[in-house]
Amino acid sequence: MGLGIAVIQNLLELKKLGYLKNINNVLELGSQELYLQASDLKELVKSANLDVNQINNIKNVNNWPKKPWCSSKEFYDFLGIKSYQSIDLNGEHNSINHDLNLPFLDKQKFNTFDLVTDFGTAKHTF
Repeated sequence: MGLGIAVIQNLLELKKLGYLKNINNVLELGSQELYLQASDLKELVKSANLDVNQINNIKNVNNWPKKPWCSSKEFYDFLGIKSYQSIDLNGEHNSINHDLNLPFLDKQKFNTFDLVTDFGTAKHTF
């Protein structure tokens, strides 16, 4: 699953408006990847008045649509969010391997995230 143009545009707008200023730790439901061309990402970043040159430092950003795709962790790092984790049964991108149909009992993770996102994972649970 991945973050497309609309989601990335929304996250950049939140960054531009200062809403991500105090966000240090993010948890994503699903190990997400960027689903867009690097040129489109650069246009979005430019529209948000952020440093377009930093896009070149994002690992695998030029691969889309070929694999390996760019992990969304790289994009959150670009946004200034340094601590990233995801939960996904597939275990990709160093995600916490967990079936979201079952209770999450790792209490060490409780109350540790400033932002939790779900860009299409919960619809797959029963």
